[in-house]
Parts: sequence; structure tokens; C-alpha cells
Amino acid sequence: MVDFKDILSKCRGFQWYTGNLEKNWLKHRVSRLEIEQVFFNRPLLVAFDDQHSQEEQRFFALGRTEFGRRLFMVFTVRHDMIRVTGFSSPSLGDGRLVLDNQVMLLT
Repeated sequence: MVDFKDILSKCRGFQWYTGNLEKNWLKHRVSRLEIEQVFFNRPLLVAFDDQHSQEEQRFFALGRTEFGRRLFMVFTVRHDMIRVTGFSSPSLGDGRLVLDNQVMLLT
């Protein structure tokens, strides 16, 4: 089983593609700070994305911002930096995500 807590505890920050920061705000009204908050708030649900991990390990995360906004993210860890590659705001009752691989709830 992948030890997500260990992987995330070794990260020292976030790596951002600056072109996406403005796009994320304009299109989704989600700031970089909100996305980063999800990794520090509990509970945080993390899973390994086996299907998209051919070149580098990819992960899913589902959590909440300081204001309670739920965010679903896809991210990778490059060296010791978290790089969010995509995100969405899941709606209530959204059952499209089915995880049949390793999942860990970080508390």
C-alpha cells in the first residue's frame, strides 16, 4: 500500500505553472491558496491514480478549503514539491469517481 502520509510529509511546498494560476481564477474562481489549503486540512482523502501513472506517479485528493469548499484534485510529487495538474469542485451526489485502488483517509 502506498504511504500517502509519508509522501506528503516529505514535500516542502508547491510547484505551479504560472500560466494556470490566472486561468484557474478566471474560469473557476479558485485561488492557489484555496487549492493549497486542501492539503493541510483534514480529513483529506488521497488515492493513487494507477491509470495515469506511466511516466510519473499521479494521485487524487479530495478535501475542503478553509471556507468549506470541496475540491477534487489530481497531483504529482516532483522531487519534494506538490504539483497540482487538475482540479474540480465536485457537486453533491457526484458519483462519477470510482476508486478501485488504494485509498487512504488522512486525519
